[in-house]
Amino acid sequence: KRYEKLKREENAISISDFNKETEELQKIDKSSNISGFNTKFLFIDEFQDTDNSQINSIAWLRRNMHCQLFVVGDIKQSIYRFRGADERAFNQLLDVISKTEKGTCRNRDFELFQNYRTSNDILIELNKMFQYWMQEGWLPKSKEARPGKDFSGDIEYKDYMNEDNLKPQLMESLKEELNQPSDDDNPLDIC
Repeated sequence: KRYEKLKREENAISISDFNKETEELQKIDKSSNISGFNTKFLFIDEFQDTDNSQINSIAWLRRNMHCQLFVVGDIKQSIYRFRGADERAFNQLLDVISKTEKGTCRNRDFELFQNYRTSNDILIELNKMFQYWMQEGWLPKSKEARPGKDFSGDIEYKDYMNEDNLKPQLMESLKEELNQPSDDDNPLDIC
C-alpha cells in the first residue's frame, strides 16, 4: 500500500505497471488513437533489456501516439535475460512495427564507438573478447570501441575451477587487491 501511495504521490509508474496498463489498452481496442497527448517523440533508454511484452507495448504506443521512436542501448550490456530480455530486441522491434503497421519500418541506425568510461588497457582486452564472440556468431559484427579518455586500468584474469567455492575465492581476491598500495597513494578503483 505504501508503494502504491508513493507512486501516486510522485506521479510515477513501474515497469510492471506500464506493461499491465498497455496490455489492457491493447486488448480493449487495438486501433486506439491516443494522439491527444501531442507527443512527438518517445525515447527508450537501455533498450537491450526489454522483453517481448515491452517491445509490443512500445510499438503499440508509437503507432497510436503517431510519434517518432528513439531507442538507445548496447547489446553487449544486456543483463536481464533471466526476466525475458533478448539481445535481439532491436530487430524484434523493427519486425513488430513492420507487421503491425503493414509496411517496412523506416529506421536509421547509429553506432557509437568512442568510450569515455573505460581505459584503453581494458578496452583492448574487451575488444579481443567481443571479436571472438562476433566470430562465434554470439554478437553482430561491429567496430571496436575506442578510448575517449586517457587513463589507465587493468584486467586481471583469475581461474576459478571450483564453483562451490567461487564466492569466497572472489571475495579473497578483492580483499587482496584492495589492500595493494597504489602508485599515487589514492585508493584503487576496482569494478
